[in-house]
Amino acid sequence: MLRLLITLWIVGLSLGSSQVRQSRQLTPDNYPIADSMIDHSLHKPHPATINGQLLWPDRDASFVSPSGKEAIIFSMYTDYHREHTYHFYTNEIPQLIVSKMGLNYENGDLVDDDTLKSQIIATTLTIADSIPQRYFQSNFGFSLGDSPDKAKKLYGNPHRTKRIGRQLFEYWSFQGLDFLANADPPVKPDSHRKFYGWGFSVAIEFIHQKAVAIIFSEGIP
Repeated sequence: MLRLLITLWIVGLSLGSSQVRQSRQLTPDNYPIADSMIDHSLHKPHPATINGQLLWPDRDASFVSPSGKEAIIFSMYTDYHREHTYHFYTNEIPQLIVSKMGLNYENGDLVDDDTLKSQIIATTLTIADSIPQRYFQSNFGFSLGDSPDKAKKLYGNPHRTKRIGRQLFEYWSFQGLDFLANADPPVKPDSHRKFYGWGFSVAIEFIHQKAVAIIFSEGIP
């Protein structure tokens, strides 16, 4: 009887672990920062100008670690949908963040000067909420400073890579289950992993085999 109970307990642990893995595979990666924390950040007054130029009213929520060395900025859609999530070191804003973060003037024109974009991002961080370090590890367990090998274990082989000098850029792009269900004609998944929603992508910049910038993006219908 004791042996039977032990066997059932082990089987239960195995099934539970499998369910956790399956759930993680179906849920796009992000950070354990609650919507209420994002709401607080969204309602803080934001610097309206940079170098005397008006900026487009944004939907960004920004956070920094207790040391101030790491930052997370959410670019929000409606209903707390995290359209783009940017995680990076603050001492020198990485090229991936500067190139991918979309910023606009009030008239709708894009800010296309990288130096100015870096200034805007730095200004945003002056009003960022400081939150505990535990929030700076993703739900899948990825953090700044982690290696390409760890990224591969979590997200699979990258769909695209690019190397510029000491910088390595890796990209993953996954189709969402909602996208597949609504496609006409039907679309077959082209990746090893499916996700809820309308698509999910990951972009990571590595320097000397350590992540210095992470971007998660979730599609919208």
